[in-house]
Amino acid sequence: MGKLSIEEMRDFSHFSHEHPLELTNLWPQGHTVCSGCKMSIVAGKDYYTCKPCSYYLHSTCYNLPRLIQHPADPNHDLNLVPSASFDCKACGLRGSGFSYNCSFCLVHCHTYVPQCHSQKHTVFILTH
Repeated sequence: MGKLSIEEMRDFSHFSHEHPLELTNLWPQGHTVCSGCKMSIVAGKDYYTCKPCSYYLHSTCYNLPRLIQHPADPNHDLNLVPSASFDCKACGLRGSGFSYNCSFCLVHCHTYVPQCHSQKHTVFILTH
């Protein structure tokens, strides 16, 4: 995929950020990480950015489902939320960025398999 056309470079909104985001695939300046998964942004792949805020989201993170069911909390749906820090219920490891959360049970789970090596995640959580 080459440069995005003018039609593709429009403003997008996302629940996790108060400003409009721009879709791009240009090389980010410096080491840039996704605010959702905390993994590096790579040139040539689509991502969303709020340049004034230095806020970035992989296209995959931008499109994560807002609500999922997960065996870590079989009685409630888990909501996608931005988290400063959390302990993953499935693997016990600390995480930050987006997590799936149950506000009733205070359960958090990683959003991506590379963040969590628990086999409980492999069927339910998306991969990049």
